[in-house]
Amino acid sequence: MLGGFTLPVAAKWNDRTLPAGEYRFVVSPAIPRAWVYVRGDEQSAVLYVASIEWAAGAPGGLLCLLYDDSGYRVRSLKLSDTKEILYFDSRRPVPAPREGPEWPGVLYVPLKTEEPGAPAIGPGGPIPQRPN
Repeated sequence: MLGGFTLPVAAKWNDRTLPAGEYRFVVSPAIPRAWVYVRGDEQSAVLYVASIEWAAGAPGGLLCLLYDDSGYRVRSLKLSDTKEILYFDSRRPVPAPREGPEWPGVLYVPLKTEEPGAPAIGPGGPIPQRPN
């Protein structure tokens, strides 16, 4: 599965912090040890899935960011054409204080999925060459 998203804020994804910006991703088809390859303008990462949950009726095409005492972190990824939710951070969240109206809670980022035949960006994909 190929796609992209615009991260409106910096967010921690597993042990990596991604700055706000445009990203493309590839999801592995491997179920026992699923991973997501994410590439932005300045960095790339392979992020392993902590757990997978069956979610037949859940809305698809969303990256879920949870806000806690350390800022935003990626909680889950639900692709539009699957019945699974990929969970990344399995630690128990430490809630942020709710004193002010600016408490952001949960942020859902819509995914932009690629049409079939779009070029792959994952490992092993073709590397564009500059003409001499």
